[in-house]
Amino acid sequence: MKNPYTLSMYGIDEPLLSAIFSNVKVATFPLPPGGGSVAIGDLGQWKLQQGLVSELSGARFPSFLGLPRLGADAFERLVSIVKNSSPLLKRGTTRKSLDQLLRRVIGEQFVVSGRPNASAYDVAAIIAAVDDWVAEEMITRTHFIPCAVSPHAQQPFMIGPVSFHELTTKLQSLSHHFRGLDQTNDHMRDTAIARGGKWLAEIEVADCESAQSEYFANTAVDLATTGVQMLFHFKHVQNIGRITGRAPPIMFGTCWISPTGKVGQGIRNDFPGLTLGVGAINSEISKNQQLVDAIGHRINAFLAQSSHNSQIAAVELAWCDAAYWFREGLAEPVDTIAVAKLETCLEVLLGAESSSGSRRRIEQAFKLFLGKAPQDRIFTSTHITVKKFAQELVGARSRVLHGTSSTLVDDGSGTPRDEAWIVVHAMLILSALKLDQFVASGAAIQPPAAGRAAFDSFLAWVEQNP
Repeated sequence: MKNPYTLSMYGIDEPLLSAIFSNVKVATFPLPPGGGSVAIGDLGQWKLQQGLVSELSGARFPSFLGLPRLGADAFERLVSIVKNSSPLLKRGTTRKSLDQLLRRVIGEQFVVSGRPNASAYDVAAIIAAVDDWVAEEMITRTHFIPCAVSPHAQQPFMIGPVSFHELTTKLQSLSHHFRGLDQTNDHMRDTAIARGGKWLAEIEVADCESAQSEYFANTAVDLATTGVQMLFHFKHVQNIGRITGRAPPIMFGTCWISPTGKVGQGIRNDFPGLTLGVGAINSEISKNQQLVDAIGHRINAFLAQSSHNSQIAAVELAWCDAAYWFREGLAEPVDTIAVAKLETCLEVLLGAESSSGSRRRIEQAFKLFLGKAPQDRIFTSTHITVKKFAQELVGARSRVLHGTSSTLVDDGSGTPRDEAWIVVHAMLILSALKLDQFVASGAAIQPPAAGRAAFDSFLAWVEQNP
């Protein structure tokens, strides 16, 4: 009967494992006389002298299971192979987490084996250890993330899979049902309130290890708060978001003195969502439910990715990428950088691959989403045409990023921030709504195209279905 352990799982096989085992160098660091402390720099220098560029776990200090270059390269290849061995691991793990896991299980098995060449049973033991880790770590978690959205009363609301609750009430409920959370919740509440976080976002993430689950949760909340930002003028919602992201001080003092002894002072209130009145968010969600649903569908697509062998369409992920650039543009205090980020939002949203491609895509998007030709004015109140706007917006980003215009001194030659926001804001809204129609039509169920072809397919569909 064929030994079942010779079958490769997670891409782990005997030749690659042997390439690691055979290059392990067991080395012992010479401790200073009398057992004095060891400086980190001295330890690092000793590893370099030993030719060690990496190491496995499993040895007790001062001993090391060191890996010279050949062994380290083989280990890095193995991490990449395992990471991409299944949709579950590709989506649900970070490379760092897999790296730490494999350093531990391979190091422990090397100590047990004591052989330079890996056997089928070594492979089986490591596969079993990875199996145990997957079963224990890659689970469903519900995350609770403090957010600064508005200081005024709102009813709990949802943006797709993310629900928002009044922070103190929700934490009290959690503490009542899960007694072990009391201390953590107290710290979370105090920190959140100090930073204007009166809301608690709740989001469930399935089939991920802890680090990747936290990343998905944080990003989903970022996208959900971007959805809230899309319901208002950016000046009302620039700084809203989770308090563990871009969260400036909510109130701070300023002061100055002049050579003549004149003094200036003041207190600035930058509380996120300060100008949103009582119930404003609930009201706007109610008025724009179709848009809110469309945003929620994009967030769900981001969370799913390749889970359970489904594949997120390139245009779905591009919308999420673009929305993230949009929120970065809103939060950016420097106008020239904000405009560059907003232009990047359009490039990502439309699948542009170059500056000339970006100009063409922007003109195409104006035609498809707003019904405006290149020679048409972008607004009735301006003489700037679509063609001129596309040239200026792309040119402003290029000049800033390539150093031909100052980042910190705005010479007034670029696109005004308000104009850039109006256009990008409209494109994000209209593309989200069209994506819902695109997916519902069944066109998105065809074998997914890669790269630019995916955007060409979507925009061609929009042209045919105005």
